[in-house]
Amino acid sequence: MPDAPMVSEPEAAAMLLMVQGVRAGLGSEEAVRHLTRALARVAGLPPQVSPWAFDHPFPDGGVLSVVQRAIWSDLLIRVGHLQQDGELRELVLEPYHVRLEGGYWYLLARVADDGRERVVRLDKVRWAQTERGFTPRPPDLDVYADGVWIPSEPGTKATVVFGAPVAAYARERWGPGEPDDEGGVRIEIGYRRPESLVRTLAQFGSDFEVIAPAELRSAVRTRALATLAALGGPDSACRA
Repeated sequence: MPDAPMVSEPEAAAMLLMVQGVRAGLGSEEAVRHLTRALARVAGLPPQVSPWAFDHPFPDGGVLSVVQRAIWSDLLIRVGHLQQDGELRELVLEPYHVRLEGGYWYLLARVADDGRERVVRLDKVRWAQTERGFTPRPPDLDVYADGVWIPSEPGTKATVVFGAPVAAYARERWGPGEPDDEGGVRIEIGYRRPESLVRTLAQFGSDFEVIAPAELRSAVRTRALATLAALGGPDSACRA
């Protein structure tokens, strides 16, 4: 049986760009997502990493202009948002607030279809256009002070190590940090309310470890143990 044809990394990268350019006409979104993930692997891009440079977080001027006009006029916006696996996903959002934190521009919005709150990194929005008007439902901005945005005057610094599977997500939220030899990253995170940061870190599953301070490390462990107890699992599975 002849060997299967091999695709080089440059060829896979070119094919990935081509597929993303014509994906709207390719049918099943799940099938296309599977194809782009496969091509990304061949091209040398882990599934968790998108073609986005975390050290150059500058949003497109046209995108910022559309967002500004939509916020002022209570208009929905339709955006092309770059996902972690390189997919360009289309979202319709109710835009509420733009904030610059730690050198990153964030948009606080709701997904028009289901009302879920989202914080979108504007440097990952490739295009934006205004849609019809909507009735604003302003969220509580304080909720995001420690969870997504870096507090202007953080009371405490936490040292957290994130594993390779979630390193790109952690960098997107808290900055570049210090990468390690295994694909992970060590990041200093400023926070004011430990309970808020603990809830946010829980989203990273078992792929993180709080190094300091000891109080935060203990709080993470307590939450993990409480979750395991609720599920009936052994506390020996807790990583904290």
